[in-house]
Order: sequence, then C-alpha cells, then structure tokens
Amino acid sequence: MSGPLSGEVSPPLGSPVEGAAVYVLDAALRECAPDVPGELYVAGSALALGYLNQPGLTAQRFVCDPFGPPGSRMYRTGDVAIRASDGSLHFQGRSDNQVKVRGFRVDIGEVEHCLRNHPAVTQAAVIARPDPGGAIQLLAYVSLTAYADADAMGLRRYLADRLPHYMVPAQVMIFDGLPVTRHGKIDREALAAPVSGSTQYTERTPNQPRTDAESALTTLFARVLGLEQVGPQDSFFDVGGHSLAAVRLTDSIRQALNVEVELDEIYESPTATALAGLITARGWRPRRAAEIPGQPTGTIIVHASLPRGDSGSRSNVVLLAGSGAGHVYCVHAGDGAVSQYRELARQLAPEVTVYGVTAFDLQARVVPMPWLQAIAAGYVDQVRQVQPHGPYHLVGWSSGGLLAYEMACQLAGQGEQVGSVTALDTWQPQPAPWRRYDTVGADQWTAEERTAQWHFFLGKLLPHFHTLKVADRSHRFWKAFNTLNEQGKRDAVLALARDIPRAMQLTATELAYVFDVVLMQAAALASYQPSAYDGVVDLYVTEFESRAPQTLAYWRSMPATAIDSRQLPGDHTAVIELPGVAEVASTILARVRAASATATPESWRQLSPALS
Repeated sequence: MSGPLSGEVSPPLGSPVEGAAVYVLDAALRECAPDVPGELYVAGSALALGYLNQPGLTAQRFVCDPFGPPGSRMYRTGDVAIRASDGSLHFQGRSDNQVKVRGFRVDIGEVEHCLRNHPAVTQAAVIARPDPGGAIQLLAYVSLTAYADADAMGLRRYLADRLPHYMVPAQVMIFDGLPVTRHGKIDREALAAPVSGSTQYTERTPNQPRTDAESALTTLFARVLGLEQVGPQDSFFDVGGHSLAAVRLTDSIRQALNVEVELDEIYESPTATALAGLITARGWRPRRAAEIPGQPTGTIIVHASLPRGDSGSRSNVVLLAGSGAGHVYCVHAGDGAVSQYRELARQLAPEVTVYGVTAFDLQARVVPMPWLQAIAAGYVDQVRQVQPHGPYHLVGWSSGGLLAYEMACQLAGQGEQVGSVTALDTWQPQPAPWRRYDTVGADQWTAEERTAQWHFFLGKLLPHFHTLKVADRSHRFWKAFNTLNEQGKRDAVLALARDIPRAMQLTATELAYVFDVVLMQAAALASYQPSAYDGVVDLYVTEFESRAPQTLAYWRSMPATAIDSRQLPGDHTAVIELPGVAEVASTILARVRAASATATPESWRQLSPALS
C-alpha cells in the first residue's frame, strides 16, 4: 500500500475493464505522445449504445471510432489525461476548461502542465481574464522552489519555446505560495483579482525613461497592456503583448502622438527605447503629459485573424485594412504570408475591405494537400464564409497569382461572379531540385535534397535572404548545418531567424509545421495544370531578371478568355511597393467599381455574421 498522497501527486486511473479500450487523443483524434495531455475516449464491445431518449447528447458524446471496425463508436469522456511512458493513465482535469484567446481555443490545463514541467516551479495555475481592450488574456500564477534562479520573463520564454504563441500567458506572476482550499486544491477564486503591490507578488522594478519620447511610449505600453508600469527596455511582447495588442498600440501611438508606426515596426522595435528613436527620427516632438489622451475607443483593425466558428474550423483569412463595401482578397505567395500586401491594402482602403489569405493556421496546423486545386478549394470555402456571394476580387503576387487564378476558376464554376483577377509578376512554376515532397518520408531524403529544401525554405522565411552571407551555399553555416539532425537544424534556423529583422518568430513546433506547408505548396505549384477561366486576368510583369517575355508567354498560353498585361520598371517587388503599387491599386479599384455597378444589393449585404 502506498503512502498518503499530497500536493499535486495523483494516482493512476488504472486499466480498462475487459471488453473496453481507452485512447488519449488530440483535437484531430490522433493518439497523443507519452506525457502529452489529451482527451480520454473509451471504446470496445463493453461500450453502451448511447443515452436513453437523449439523441442529441448521444450524438455529442458517442463519436465514430477511427481505430475500430467500420461503424464502431467511442465515448468522449470530457476528461483530460496523459499516458505516461510506462503506459499508466493520469487524470489532468476536464477538457471543458477551455477558453478562446484571440480566436484560438486554448486548454488551460495544457498551459499549466507545461509550467509544472519547469524544474523551478512547484505550483502553477492559469486563469483567463479580459485585458483593457476587452480581449481575453491568460494570466499565470506560480510559486517556485527555494533559491530558484527563475523569473517571470524566463518562464514566459520557457513557455514560448514549447507552446504556440497564443497559449503563452500575457503575464506570469510569482508568489511565495498559491492559496489553496481546505481540500488542498489551488483556490482559483482567490487568484481572480490579484492585488498589485501585495507582499506575495514579486514585481520587477523597471528602469526609468530617459527621454520624453520614452516616457510617452512607456505610458502607452502600460495603458494598452493594463499594467501599472513598463520600462523603456521591456519588450512589448515579453510583458504581455500579442498581435492584437500591437494593433491597438499602433492606433494609440497614432492618436496620442500624431505619428505613424506600422505594425511590423512594433515587431522590429518592440521596446519603448527603440520606438522612441524611430518616432523622433520622424519629427515627433514632446507634448505635456496631460495632453496624452486615453486609450481610443475607435480602434482600426489593420491585421487581425477573423473569428472562428464554434466548430474550431480552420481560418486562413485575415483582415488587412478598410471597411468599404467591396471585398478584395490578397492571396499569399510562396512564403505563405500576406504582410507584403500592406501598401496595396493602404492604397485600396477605405473604399474597399482588404483581406489576406495566408497559408498558415498555427492552431489547426493542417498541412495542405500537394495539389493546387485542393489548396484553392479550401481557401474558396473560407472566403465564402466571409462573403457568401460575389463579386469577388482576387489578387496574387508572385506564385500567389496562380492560387488567385485557380480560386477564380472554382468560384466561377460554382456560379459566382468574379469581379477581377490580378496576377502580380507571377512566373511559370519551376520543378524543385528534389523529389515530390509528398512522396518521400522525412528520413528518406538525400543530404543534398534536404540541404536544398532548407535553403529554399530560408529564402521564404527570412526577408531579403538572397542578400545575406548565409545565402551563399559555400558559407560555413551550411557545412555545420549538414552535420545536424532535424531537431538540430530547426534549432539552428530558429537561432538564425532571431537575428534577422522582420523574420517570422516561431516555436520549434510551429517551424516544423511552416516548413512542411511551404514545401508542400511548392510541390503543388510545380505540378499545377491551369483550369479554364471565362474571364479577364489583369497581369503585371516587371523587369526582374528579364523574365517578362517568358512570363507573358506563359500567361498567354493559359486557358483564360483574355490577358490584359502591363509592365512596370523595377524588380520583383515593384508591383507591391510604391510607386508601382499605386497603379496596381488604381486598376483594381476600377474593376471593383465596375463590378459593383452590376452587382445586386443583396450580394453586398450577405456578409459573415462574424463581421456584420
């Protein structure tokens, strides 16, 4: 017989009875790895047929068993458990302990489990509370072992290395000990409203601002994040900031200081000190502190994920700018991102609403099929959730032009009106120097193929990769890189990205997903056979690498009704940057106005409920 249980120790759940089987599964009904929490399901011949006279509850809890014979079912218990490496099951909580953070569904128990795995943490609790802007944020409460060499920033970085960005708590608060109930469980009600300045609360004393610009910016940092004080050297994202909070910060700076700061500049210069230098260089001069207004109520959304449905379905469509009746959808290029459409979105707004279609859904982490038609079909479904009926206006830069074209083909095939298709310097796809990405196992690539894949991927991940010394295949980075295993290669790429301004900042898990998506998209492009399109394509080409003649010849061979082509001076980005993008925007707006003149009023009103 074991000794008495205490603290966070929990006994194993035991083994299933004869005729039953148990699974620990993730949200996609895949078996979880050892020590990874998941939902507990029960299956087997001993399973009941359902709830008596409760068909709705039966349908909710008795689901198809993907591991059993056809027609078999399993019971969704709602319990969260982990299967230890020795095979024993351990209860972790309930799966309904979930919240939505910035549109992502988060299991609080998973965040707590990750915190408890830190060697310095003895107790951990996570709760969800609204931030000053009304958005739900996570707050973590921890107590540490005696003489632990850990702080709140270090714990946030620890979580950021292991969890998706939306699961990292906005604040980590360190206490001497967490309050418990008379049963020895953490008293979450006592954590709901921490008292600032309490002797239990370990608070870092930030450095003081040295200039008026730093003082104004630290005031705005604190106001947006709901903190009492932020230091000039504190990274906005280390003290609780996230993408939507950064949007509010850019708007606050615009309203309070009358100076423009772009969203990506917050990522490049996340401290008040760095931003102070930027706004000072743009001519900002201090005003009296009393003149700095409060947090504005009319926040302009510049780049935010659209809300998901309750089903937790995928969402690759993001709002870029504007609020006009017409809708323009900018489809990602080979890097999967839509940030390159920032200037185009600015040119088009406010007359139209501009959306971006990204390749990445870091919540679902679904790797696409290796066929462009299948990828486009998924995007079309999501676009129609935002806008059920046309006219649709689609734009694609670089390889995104082919995705926009295929989406137009499918929308037209569904009987919908396509107002315009604009391809921006979209070249004919070239085969990759490796076998089809979907046909080879991860451990079956040759060293040369894997190196070529990582080199290609870094060209998509890192801005202006071709200008970096590491882009040279003879650079010593690659010699050392080739000796690493896959995990080592991911760690090396993460370290490299941290030193490159405007590079995507990812966790190791997210990097592995993004790598697969980029390579699978490349495979889909290489094998694409264009569909027929009964409409006009607006094509812009540039002088980059003298590709214009080949690009024009490729598009004129497409099975479209007509190709209306124009050439702009400059390199590959000339069509998405000033001054060239102004001409592109003018063409798109003319198409939008022409289509709106023929569209029915009903088609403009049928917007997604999430946006109306």
